[in-house]
Amino acid sequence: MTGKDLKEKYPLLFSNNPMEPIFIFGLEIEDGWLPLIDILCNRMYAKIRAFDTSFYQKSLLEDGLDEAKKEYLKNKINTSQKEYKKYIKNMPVFTQIKEKFGTLRIYTSQLDPYIEGMIEMAEDMSEHICEKCGNKGRLYTINWHKTLCDTHADERYGDKARIFRETN
Repeated sequence: MTGKDLKEKYPLLFSNNPMEPIFIFGLEIEDGWLPLIDILCNRMYAKIRAFDTSFYQKSLLEDGLDEAKKEYLKNKINTSQKEYKKYIKNMPVFTQIKEKFGTLRIYTSQLDPYIEGMIEMAEDMSEHICEKCGNKGRLYTINWHKTLCDTHADERYGDKARIFRETN
């Protein structure tokens, strides 16, 4: 999975504004955090899927529905479609996704308390996920802040990583 794959899978969540960092630089993270972003996007799309009207549309095709039920279903479809358009118009989109001080940082175009809570959770979880491979990691503060598994920390820092683990 790549950042490009995520943009294709969840096109409504990524800013198309050519002035935004996400448009210019893409996702400024390593591959280990991509599954975390995928889960976040999937949960954000769940809110969009809540506006799905296919159930009501299928119900309209059933034989034997009286006019009151048909009118009810048409109103549900119409209301849901209006709410969908309103939500999409005001939906927060990612303007930047990057690593900062060893953890994930996600910036959006607008604030939505539900989405903001999910983003905060993903950012907090990133401190425990290796940004290179996605395995269990820890925040290393050796010259630079990086969240790495022991293997990648050893590759990057050598003996300093072992000493860091023993003292922290």
